[in-house]
Amino acid sequence: MPYYSTPSEVEAIRTVLASGGDVRSLDHGNRTRLHTAARDADLAVVQLLVDYGADVHAQTADGVEPLHDAVLLSCDNAALESAARVEIIQTLLSVGANLESKTNTGDTPLAFAYSFDSPSVVVCLLQNGADPTAVGKKGLRTPEFVARLVREANGAEVVASFLKAGMDVNARDEHGDTLLNRAAWLGHSSAVIALLQAGADPNIGGRRGFCPAHFIPQLLNSPILEETPSVLEALVKAGANLDLPSDEKKTPLYRAAELGSPTAILWLVSAGANANTRDFRGYTPLRFASDLIAFPRGSEALKALVDSGLDATAAHRGETSLTHAAAAGSPAAIIWLLRAGANPQAVDRRNRSPLHFASTLIEHADGPEALSMLVGAGVDLDGQDADRETPLFRAAQAGSPAAVLWLLRAGANHHTRGFLQAPRAVDEIDVIEALISTGADADATNLNQATPLHHAASLGLASAVQVLLKMGANANPLDGRGRTSLHTAVESLKPDAATVIAALLEGGANINAEDDEGQTPVQLGLALCSPSALHTLLERGAKVSLALFAGGLSC
Repeated sequence: MPYYSTPSEVEAIRTVLASGGDVRSLDHGNRTRLHTAARDADLAVVQLLVDYGADVHAQTADGVEPLHDAVLLSCDNAALESAARVEIIQTLLSVGANLESKTNTGDTPLAFAYSFDSPSVVVCLLQNGADPTAVGKKGLRTPEFVARLVREANGAEVVASFLKAGMDVNARDEHGDTLLNRAAWLGHSSAVIALLQAGADPNIGGRRGFCPAHFIPQLLNSPILEETPSVLEALVKAGANLDLPSDEKKTPLYRAAELGSPTAILWLVSAGANANTRDFRGYTPLRFASDLIAFPRGSEALKALVDSGLDATAAHRGETSLTHAAAAGSPAAIIWLLRAGANPQAVDRRNRSPLHFASTLIEHADGPEALSMLVGAGVDLDGQDADRETPLFRAAQAGSPAAVLWLLRAGANHHTRGFLQAPRAVDEIDVIEALISTGADADATNLNQATPLHHAASLGLASAVQVLLKMGANANPLDGRGRTSLHTAVESLKPDAATVIAALLEGGANINAEDDEGQTPVQLGLALCSPSALHTLLERGAKVSLALFAGGLSC
């Protein structure tokens, strides 16, 4: 699945790199950050990493380079993703990526791209000179017909040359596609018209059961605009079935929504295509509302679907178009769907309401409006999901001060769970201050009787410790073992443990506190062999007995 980093996430990565972070760091599979960003179609991060000198030739254990990862199209969000991948490919090639690099299985980026069936990516690689005949064990060879249509100006002449050579107009290639199927897939109007005039059948499915009508979005993007109306008319005149389902029960209208093409949706609806269509999973075209709303005429296309009888409240396995829009972080889609009559009380399979995604929604200019509409429509501010987490808890967990403040001001109950125990909350100073200033308990305990101060100390978060103490947290809380946050800081062995210890002591922590076993922080530091913790504690006056060091210090 693609992942597009938010502006704040991109800036966080920039900060890490600017302060000396390793742009070439590897994971266990020898994947670099650039591999991951290219695979996720995360254009902003790819460009950032390239600017900081990321190696475009780095190989994983399987011989995969970032350019291979850049072509791996997923099934969802296809239009936005394809556009991002084309830009990523151009970015990588501009700094020297090898167009013909091969994996351990002998596959080039083009071989992978053709197997993932993304026309814009295939066209980009072919136009940059990729060899269509190169293929290994996992990818697919790009047919000569496809390569020639991309590289030659006159599609009708290309068609004529293949037919003159004796090819049956409805013959399938080695991948199961006809010439008409591939011409439509490329959006090559002149080739499509020539094939239809030669008697090509418009209802023969190819790979995944897609027929030419499934590629109407590509045809509508034809660079020769005057051919667009005639090619669509030619398909209909030739008997194209506009409701023909693919192997996954996707009709041309569903596919148009999946590809993010409002223009194709509008044309298909006007041509009589059935809007009440579901794929094999039971999803309707409104599942893609969050993508469509971002395009010109997106709202018009959504309205056409609903006006044609598509139910905005339709649910499948507990999920609706509204829950999908929330999970996708699209306030615009939420606003549109609510106005169209979507059920605001809908929750997803994890029992999450749209408010559980407040941290993502709030980052958009229309996020507050969408959240206000949800609350105004009666969505429970304190509703719990399958993990018993409320929207406020999830916002704190995500480290989103804006979402936390919005939810608190809207009336969310900060007493339902120990929000300051959320894994990231203690590392977000603004979140801590927002929660405590509106009444959250700075000394709330979890099941182990640990407080937020214990948690911050265990993670080595000196800034969070300082803020908690400033906001009134008890400097000497006891957890289930009778240990204070000072014990926890020593026990953490974090690089910043000494800084945390100093902050706790300045805030009033008892340097000689004993836990349930009678162990003080300095004794714990010796037992754990932590020189930095020992040095800080001894320098600050921790009491020690000579017997403690009778055997010498072996750290």
